[in-house]
Amino acid sequence: MTSNDSGNAPAVHVDRVAIKPPPFWRADPALWFVQLEAQFDLAKITVDDTKYNYVVSAVDTEILSQITDFLNTPPANNKYLLIKSKLISIFGESRESQMRRLLCDISLGDKKPSQLLNEMARLGGSAVTQELLKSLWLQHLPGQMQVTLLANNGPLGELAKLADRIAEVQPQDRVHAVKQEMEVLSDSVAQLAQQVAAMNTGPYKPDWKYRGDRRTTRSEKPSAAGSVCWFHQKFGVKARRCISPLISGAERRIFR
Repeated sequence: MTSNDSGNAPAVHVDRVAIKPPPFWRADPALWFVQLEAQFDLAKITVDDTKYNYVVSAVDTEILSQITDFLNTPPANNKYLLIKSKLISIFGESRESQMRRLLCDISLGDKKPSQLLNEMARLGGSAVTQELLKSLWLQHLPGQMQVTLLANNGPLGELAKLADRIAEVQPQDRVHAVKQEMEVLSDSVAQLAQQVAAMNTGPYKPDWKYRGDRRTTRSEKPSAAGSVCWFHQKFGVKARRCISPLISGAERRIFR
């Protein structure tokens, strides 16, 4: 083969390159479309119908059922932009919800400080300045870490890297603190158990019962007055008869 032969070889023209869209992400449909459009750019896909069909084929039927009317009668033009707008509108998080999560419902948990910052930046968007974002972010970090970061006036991104490095050397301290808390809790439970056991094995408490308006116990002995006969209660030493208080009323009438 001569050099001229290689120079005259026809150029290869690619009409279409297949892509594999990622699974639709209901939690953040806008981000899903960013990924999808990156694949469109790499594959040089610009035709509206092709982009629209990729979306329809990639999204689950359960999700598409929310826009059935649109799918049955799609417009002639801008189908891709319209289906994108509808899916983001239905499944995307509202600005009110994002701001509420940013201000009230977010925490460090088991995330890295930089991951927390990225999540907060996404929720805040352009509505939150860097200074406000920094202030909100620091509030969710451990106290000692806050002190260290407040002494550093570097860019927020650099502070996030520093926070990650600090977090890497602090896990053992956190584990030790949690262990101490568990030991204190265990001691408290043991003391409470001892108190309950002491209450259950304490002095005998009489079983109270009621006799008319007078409260007595089952183990209560008859009073001194109850052991004296009626005649001696009434006449004292002048009594000439004596009937035991244990004798029934019928028997008492016999003695009278």
